[in-house]
Amino acid sequence: MIRKDVECIFYDMTQQEKMHPMDASKIFRLEDLAPSNYSIWLRFGKLGQVILNLKLTKKHRSYLQRIIEEEKPDLVHLHWLFHSVSLAVSKLKSIPIISTPWGSDLLTPEYKVKSNFFDKLKHRYVVTKVVSNSNAFCCDAPHMKDSLIEFGANTIDVDIIYFGTDINVFSPSLRNESFWDSFGLASETVKVISNRVLADMYDIETFIRAAKQVLVVDSNVDFVIAGGGPSSEKLKAFSVEQGLDRKILFTGRLDDETFASATRSSDIYVSTSPTDGGIAASVAEAMSSGVPVLITNFGDNPGWLKSESAGYLFDSGDDEKLSELILKLTKDEGLRNSMGLIGRGIIERENNAEIETLKVISLYKRVAAQFQ
Repeated sequence: MIRKDVECIFYDMTQQEKMHPMDASKIFRLEDLAPSNYSIWLRFGKLGQVILNLKLTKKHRSYLQRIIEEEKPDLVHLHWLFHSVSLAVSKLKSIPIISTPWGSDLLTPEYKVKSNFFDKLKHRYVVTKVVSNSNAFCCDAPHMKDSLIEFGANTIDVDIIYFGTDINVFSPSLRNESFWDSFGLASETVKVISNRVLADMYDIETFIRAAKQVLVVDSNVDFVIAGGGPSSEKLKAFSVEQGLDRKILFTGRLDDETFASATRSSDIYVSTSPTDGGIAASVAEAMSSGVPVLITNFGDNPGWLKSESAGYLFDSGDDEKLSELILKLTKDEGLRNSMGLIGRGIIERENNAEIETLKVISLYKRVAAQFQ
C-alpha cells in the first residue's frame, strides 16, 4: 500500500502472527488479559463474559488512543464490526472511522447461525454502537449495505467495494501438481478443499457429511479441510464419528504462501457457509486460481457464478446435493477445466485487487479530506 501513497499501521485483533498483512509499516497488538481474568467468565457465566469483554474494550481503547496520538494517522479503517476492538474503536472521538463488515460479523450474532436472546442483544448493542460512530462504510454486497442501513447507517455513506483478489498470486499458472505429496495424498486423486475458518458459522459439518456420501461412490477422492478455528477439535471428532478419520485431511492453520498453494493445487473448491456478505475472499481466490467452486445459494453468490458457468450452487446444509455436485465434477475433468477458466475470467474482470484497491484509496482521501 505504501507504493500507492497510503501507509498502513496495523492493529491486530486476532493475536495470530500469520494473519499480519505484509504491507503494514507497523504492527501493534494488545497482550491479552492475564489468565486469572478468565476466572470471571467461569465464575459468573454470561455476566462474567460481559465484564471480561468490557475490560478488554477499555484496555483496547486506551492503547488505541495512545497509538493515534503517537502515529497521527488520518483515519481508522475498522474491519469486523462485532468485537471488543470494534467497540473500542467506536469510542474514539478525535479521528474519522471507516467501518467494513465482512459478513458473519453483521449477519450472525456471536458467530452462531442460531443465537439466543442474550447473544442477539449483545450483538445489536455492539454493532449499533459501531455503526452510529462511524463516518463512512464500505462493504461488498447490496444486502450488506441494506443491513448496515438497518443498523442506522446513512445510505449515502455506504460504498460497495469488493475485497479484491490478487490474480497474480491466485493464478492457475502457479498450480503445483506435487504440492499434496508432503501431506501424504496420492497424486492421482481428485482433491476437494474447504478452507473456511473452522467455526460453527461456516457449517463445515455439511462438508464432512457430503464427503462421506461421495466416498461410498468414488474412493479416488481426497477431502481437505485447510486452516484452523475454534471448532477444530469438534470437527475432527465429528469426522471420526462419521468414520472418516483416515479420509479427511485436516491441515491445521497454514501460512499465507502454503494456504495460497493449497487453493491453487486443488481440483474442486467448496464453501458451505450460510453467512457470507458478498463473495467470500476464499471463493474468489479459488475462482482466480482456475478451480471450479461449489458454494451455497446465498446472498450474492448466484451472481458471481454467472448462471452456474463457473461452478454450482446448493442450498445451505444440503449435504446430499453437495455430494451429488462433487461427484459430477470428479467424473469430468473437462468440465472442471472449463468452469475454472470461466471463473478465472470473472475475477480478472470484476474482483481484481488492483482495481478495488484504487476505489478504497479514493474513499480514504475523501473521508480524510472531510475531517481536515
